[in-house]
Amino acid sequence: MNILLPALSPTMEQGNLVKWLVKEGQQVNSGDILAEIETDKATMELESPDDGIIQKIIVEEGAENISVNSPIAVLKVEGEDEDSSSNSIVEEKSPKSEVNISNDIQSTSVNISSIFNNQVADDKNWNEKEITMREALNKLLLRKWN
Repeated sequence: MNILLPALSPTMEQGNLVKWLVKEGQQVNSGDILAEIETDKATMELESPDDGIIQKIIVEEGAENISVNSPIAVLKVEGEDEDSSSNSIVEEKSPKSEVNISNDIQSTSVNISSIFNNQVADDKNWNEKEITMREALNKLLLRKWN
């Protein structure tokens, strides 16, 4: 099982791995503190998601600007074979898959943008009058009281 860098705050996009509190080969239980992660706001503790053995530490202590959801370690959990853990690391780090995902996202953005622009062009025949927010709120209040 890959241990991923979680988003520890709503605005967190990257984090720094300040310190590992475990070593490779160490047995951990669900909820044990594995590392200290520095976010854009504070330094927080990363807990183990499951019982198991720390099979591999992928990101070294002191690493900076690690993207959220990047694999930082591998946890060997009971019932999981070593080959599946090793393969998942390779798949996560494959630059080819990252490029494909990036291209898919970019083309999707273009398609959505063109759809939106066509929709706006079609909607220019509105019969509505532009008013300020204050005017809209005043009208709404008047309707509610009458």
